[in-house]
Amino acid sequence: TTPRLDLLKEVHCSLEDIKQPKELVTALSDTNSRLEMMESRLPELTMWRRDSIIGEEPKKRFAQQVKAVYCRADQDLPTILDGVSHLCEDSIPRLGNVEKHS
Repeated sequence: TTPRLDLLKEVHCSLEDIKQPKELVTALSDTNSRLEMMESRLPELTMWRRDSIIGEEPKKRFAQQVKAVYCRADQDLPTILDGVSHLCEDSIPRLGNVEKHS
């Protein structure tokens, strides 16, 4: 989805700012762990399509929450990753439990 791609772009920009190789390795490991966690908890791609199980309002709300993660972080990677963890704990479980809105 577009919000996820935007989040990945912000993560990428944050990683570019890391100059020390050891810090970069640690940051990449942390980043991969959090993003894998997020991907494993998100509903399948087919559920995001128009007229699918997830209604438009929950999709918009999730997009706003993802955008808030990287906007508040201002390209600070640890803050972005903390935001991803909060998405996994709070926002993503609600997406899987919504009913289709007509």
